[in-house]
Amino acid sequence: MNDDQDPSSNRDDEAARKFAGQLDVSPALHQQDFILTFLLENAAFSSPALAYRYYFYNGRESATSLRNIIAGEGLDPDQEFSLLEFACGYGCVSRHMANIFPQVNLACCDIHDEAIEFLGNELGCRSILSSHSPETLEIDEQFEVVFALSFFSHMPRTTWLRWLRALLARVKPGGILVFTTQGLESARVFLGNPAIPDDGFWFRADSEQKDLDTAEYGQTVVSETFVRFHIEQLPGAELSAIRPKFWWKHQDTWIVRRTE
Repeated sequence: MNDDQDPSSNRDDEAARKFAGQLDVSPALHQQDFILTFLLENAAFSSPALAYRYYFYNGRESATSLRNIIAGEGLDPDQEFSLLEFACGYGCVSRHMANIFPQVNLACCDIHDEAIEFLGNELGCRSILSSHSPETLEIDEQFEVVFALSFFSHMPRTTWLRWLRALLARVKPGGILVFTTQGLESARVFLGNPAIPDDGFWFRADSEQKDLDTAEYGQTVVSETFVRFHIEQLPGAELSAIRPKFWWKHQDTWIVRRTE
């Protein structure tokens, strides 16, 4: 890897310590953290320090948004409960969970071996390696809450429903699955407003995660009708709420309760 390709080459440990300290979380960062790399390369931030600030504060905001959703679904976020954060990456949100949920039993799951090692060794999180196939996901337990932030925003048609089924299976009866999707607002703002097929599913083999096969992990847009239809196909799944454009003001948020 050349210096100009090294995602750690323009990183600032002092900025990380500053903003992590303000939020009382670990400043540890992995050089392959694709979210931070994306922010540092984003022209919207006029300096690396602003990208760092966004990384830490937006991670906190996402954890807080999840807390509000959990409370709104009748669960007490201050009591002990189990939470699976699926496709968690290198801990942008994970590092805030213990502060936002004082009694949480957290498990973090990601497809990258390096992320699993980092989460365990540097952030002190219980971490589980994910799978490229939903059917081979090695998670035998169930959780009160399963959370998948911007995961279905990248799944192709071949695995979209299969992953929805797999994650719902990891929810305890009475618990909830919370996930986000790129909807029509995401398509308009970030993806050039492509024409969405009549069935409400659009996919492009392109991603900021350069180490993953783009046919397996690309850019996905789904309509509300598409998601509702597929939730209805799952036994024991009940759509509790949809919050259009709730996450980052463009991704739609879905709350699905497992009834059996």
